[in-house]
Amino acid sequence: LLFEPSGGNYQNTGTPENLYLKSAKQNVCVACGSTDHHMRHYIVPYAYRTLLPDQYKTHMSHDIVILCPECHVSCEKLSKAKMKSMENALRDDL
Repeated sequence: LLFEPSGGNYQNTGTPENLYLKSAKQNVCVACGSTDHHMRHYIVPYAYRTLLPDQYKTHMSHDIVILCPECHVSCEKLSKAKMKSMENALRDDL
């Protein structure tokens, strides 16, 4: 390389984030172990991520998990129900 990457010397640090990024990951659904037809699932919903400070929105690769379509649908249903519950609780507090 003829330039220094903008991320600096982060590759050589032993931070937990760096150890996670360098670790070997299996290409399986984290819920059921299926090895076919994977999808990315973001733990923090996009609707909430946009409200977070920039320091929490960038480089959050540990916020992404691999799910099969069936587990993804199940997870989305639970996520939507939790979001609705949180919204109702906030409305009640007003």
